[in-house]
Amino acid sequence: MTDLHRPKVTLGGVALAATSSIAWRFQAGVQPYVTTMSVYHKDWEKLKGQKGKPITLSVTDSRGKKTDVRELFILYEMESVKPNLVSFRVADRRWRWHRRLIARVYNIRRKTGDKDLDDRTLPLEGKEGIPKYNYRPYSLQGGEDIWTARDALEDTLDLLENKLYDGFGGKVIFSSFPASDMQTLENVIIRDSGDVALELLLSKIPGAGVWVNKQGHVIVYNQHDLAAAESYLKNLPLHTWDGDKSEMIDKKAMRPSRVIVHYEREVECLMHYEDDYDTNSQLTFKRDELYLENVVQTVDPQTTITEYNPETGKDDPEKTVGPGTWVNFEAWLKAMDKLHGPRKIRGARSWNFNTMKRFWLKGNLEGLLIPPKTFRADPDKADVTYTSSLAAVQAMRESWRQDFRISRRYVHRVNQFKDVRVALIDPVSGIRMPASVWGQMALVPTAKGSHIASRAHEDNSGVFYNITHYPDEASTMISKRPPGPQKLTFKDQEAGIIRISGMDDPYGAYSASYPFHVVDQKDKPASPVMALQMQDEHALGAGMRLDNATAEIWARSTMKMKVMISIVPGSPNNRGIFHTMEVDPAELKERYPQYRIQEGTGPELHIYVPPNEATARFGWRRDEEAEETMKQLLGLDDDDPSAGGLVDAKGNPTNSMPGFWLVNEQDDLWDHSRSMAAEAMVGFADTVAGKVATIVPPDAIELKGNMRGATLQVAPAPSGKVNVSHEFGGDIRPVDRRALMTQDTRKFILGVVRFE
Repeated sequence: MTDLHRPKVTLGGVALAATSSIAWRFQAGVQPYVTTMSVYHKDWEKLKGQKGKPITLSVTDSRGKKTDVRELFILYEMESVKPNLVSFRVADRRWRWHRRLIARVYNIRRKTGDKDLDDRTLPLEGKEGIPKYNYRPYSLQGGEDIWTARDALEDTLDLLENKLYDGFGGKVIFSSFPASDMQTLENVIIRDSGDVALELLLSKIPGAGVWVNKQGHVIVYNQHDLAAAESYLKNLPLHTWDGDKSEMIDKKAMRPSRVIVHYEREVECLMHYEDDYDTNSQLTFKRDELYLENVVQTVDPQTTITEYNPETGKDDPEKTVGPGTWVNFEAWLKAMDKLHGPRKIRGARSWNFNTMKRFWLKGNLEGLLIPPKTFRADPDKADVTYTSSLAAVQAMRESWRQDFRISRRYVHRVNQFKDVRVALIDPVSGIRMPASVWGQMALVPTAKGSHIASRAHEDNSGVFYNITHYPDEASTMISKRPPGPQKLTFKDQEAGIIRISGMDDPYGAYSASYPFHVVDQKDKPASPVMALQMQDEHALGAGMRLDNATAEIWARSTMKMKVMISIVPGSPNNRGIFHTMEVDPAELKERYPQYRIQEGTGPELHIYVPPNEATARFGWRRDEEAEETMKQLLGLDDDDPSAGGLVDAKGNPTNSMPGFWLVNEQDDLWDHSRSMAAEAMVGFADTVAGKVATIVPPDAIELKGNMRGATLQVAPAPSGKVNVSHEFGGDIRPVDRRALMTQDTRKFILGVVRFE
């Protein structure tokens, strides 16, 4: 072999020591490739002045083919393995990236200040405007155009390779780019070093990667282009050894035959309350019905009480409970009559509805239910009887027809109660339609409210207004009647305790509300009018009785109410609790062609979606069907709370829920389930794996698809053999499902602003 054909390696024109192998690796990612090289002492003087400046590595093989790797940098000297050598570290241009600070924001969300009013949600008394969103102008391109992920990536690379920094700016080339609709880059705030900033943006584009080629250019390419990697392998020169070799990994036998995505259910639940104190009792519901019962928290050190248990369908044995226990209001009222009534305390009134209905509006229940002799001018000297009785009256005022308990038969089978409906009002902020209440109440108008009402007829200018939002008996669709100006809140979710309270009027038409209708002595609706000339026809007001001929006003003995909340079922205790979406890999193959999703013969793949990402939201549609479905869903036809669930005629789990409609199937679940399945299936693609060594390719050394790297290496003397090792990874860079969703689905799942 002549000198002409002897392999030669130089750095900046200086021959490198051939005492050990010399290699340069082209690798993907934001981190630089750094290696150690050596020269003899006599040659170091020619190189040390070039530290920190771009320099070229030249490799000439035995064929005389020369390969130049440009834009390398000598960083610093380091210890040498031999006394006659000088060793030093060499890196590609990426070594400077972490030194640079990137300060950028992209598409920062903001409220515009405008609001929309959704007329489909609450009655006017309870409405609130829904904020409108846009992006801050300074975070947009030119103050007008949205930054796509590719735009932001180009912008950040321009900052990294800008010559104004240190004069060494490089060229950026987009050789290929993942096909993806990336119009939802949002709320990106970068205050990071260049490598971290670039990695952040690359993570938002599934498959996007960077590497530095032999010219020193930064290459952006598609790491999911498996066909490109295979084409590159096919066109390589013959392999130079058989120690390592590439294989096409066939994963068909383990690849899932289908994907089943499981979602937690959120189901609207219509519950009923009704009482009738003419019979001195709340109405008794069937044990499987969705009913509410009026409850109150006990205040006495001990309260002996008997309550109905819907699980057994009969009364529980008498029990004694401590203070703060939620108990049935009617049962508690009877217990209070025994503890604080006339049979226990001389001079006390009976604790029953007759006392409540006559004196509630007058506001003197304390004076009637608590014996006068127990009052003390000095509170410190009040006896136990007075203190206990006063607390009980306060509990009565707090809870009657305002605090309710969901049937314990349902509480035992529900994982979570929510004070919202399933409808999504504002996708950006995630605001749901609040729980609805259809009930009966009395409003106390302000002077403004009376004046407005009297415009229609002078009889409307009363002291109280009775309003009813309870649907007609003939109605089978609760949404046909708008809910009333009442709000529902949970006082104890685990115990299923809710509170119903009146809303404040945003227009100042009324000042207070009562949880019942105001009636006359014949239990007919009454509207007191503050006019003496009408005293024979109308009551004048609460507690106003001028003579025996004047009518009184009382609380009505009956009350009806329906409430709509959402529940997350806790029963059955198996996979049947979920709503499922089945996805065929053939559909994914057509939908996401760039990721080479293939069909398989392996076991089906099941995926669970966390509820904070997406749920299957079922809206109540038809009363009778929905009530029956709810019983089956929660297993009320079985006394085992862990059993039940929706099954078809053959006993197999089913998604069918008669009486309900899946609100968000088209909005987000259909597309979201496909993105979930695609994220999982990408890793099962057939790929080339292994390491292939060849002579230096005639065209160029490149990275394509899922290649891990390519290493130009020179064997130590005397061989000096030059080859290139091409590494093909058997795995694929993961794909983030959030980037696979369509723009519309991202709006619902991620709360992304739709940019107009």
